[in-house]
Amino acid sequence: MINLKEKATELNKISNFLDEKKLIEDLKAQKSAAFDALYTKYASILYGIILQIVQHQSIAQKILEQVFINIWNNIEQYNPTNSNLFAWMRDMTHTLAHNNKENIIKETQNANSDKISSNNSKKNEKNQNLQTQFLVSQEESINQKINHKIIIDLIYFGGYSVENVAKEFNLSVENTKNIVKIALNQLKNNNK
Repeated sequence: MINLKEKATELNKISNFLDEKKLIEDLKAQKSAAFDALYTKYASILYGIILQIVQHQSIAQKILEQVFINIWNNIEQYNPTNSNLFAWMRDMTHTLAHNNKENIIKETQNANSDKISSNNSKKNEKNQNLQTQFLVSQEESINQKINHKIIIDLIYFGGYSVENVAKEFNLSVENTKNIVKIALNQLKNNNK
C-alpha cells in the first residue's frame, strides 16, 4: 500500500530540487529576479544564523548584506555535488559572521566608550542606561520571535527534522519542540 504522506513528501522534495536547480541556473546567469527569489527565500534564515553569532541586529544586517553580495559574486564557485544551496550559503554565512564578529565588537566598544566619555552628567548616564536596557529587552524579544520564525520555517517549509534544527541551533530536541509549540500557539492567538 502506498503511503500518501511519504509520496507527497517525495514529490515536494523533487519539486524543491527542480526549483533550486532552476534558481541556481538563473543566479549563474546573473538574473536579478533569481537574486530576489533567493533573498526572499533565505534572508530570514541566514539573518537568524548571523544574529545568533553576533547578537546585534544592525551588525547582523550588515553581515547579511555582505553574505548576499558574496553569494551573487561567487555563485559560479557553487558546486551542487558538494552540498545543497542552503548548506553552501549557511557555511558562507557562518564564516563571514565569525570573521566579522571580533572586528565589529571592537568597533562597537570604541563607539560605546566614546559615547560614555562624552556624557558628563549622571542624569544623562541614567537616561542612557534606561534606553539601553529598553533596547536590549526589545532586541531580545525580536530575536526570540525571529528565532521562532526561523525554526518554524526550517521545520515546516525547509523540510528539516526537529533533530536537525535542534543540532543546528545547539538546542535540545525537547527545547526545539517547545519552541515550535510556543510559536504555533502565538500564531493561533494572533489569528483569533
